[in-house]
Amino acid sequence: MKLSLFQKFRQGDIIIKMKFIPLERKVLTISAEDYCKSIGKTLGGYKMVGVHYVGRNVREIPDYFFNTIHDAEVVVGYKLEVDGASPDRWGERIIIAAGTALIPKKKK
Repeated sequence: MKLSLFQKFRQGDIIIKMKFIPLERKVLTISAEDYCKSIGKTLGGYKMVGVHYVGRNVREIPDYFFNTIHDAEVVVGYKLEVDGASPDRWGERIIIAAGTALIPKKKK
């Protein structure tokens, strides 16, 4: 079964649109150490770069991270915060997302 980029899920009368993150664009909540351990590598084989996003569209986050850091294998330590205290004039909230991009070190 092929999934479209956007899947709709019905919950009562509300339709929730979810974007599935492609597997090659891993955005994970686990730590960098746990990620490396899970794939049998060491943290010393990676350069770590902090990435963050501030905006209004949660669907932009994975593309933003990987377009900012092109060589990243994964973003770990992902955290998401929605600022509900200051909606704009359309009632939208500010979304803040952050993580650490792991970039494989080039072998010399």
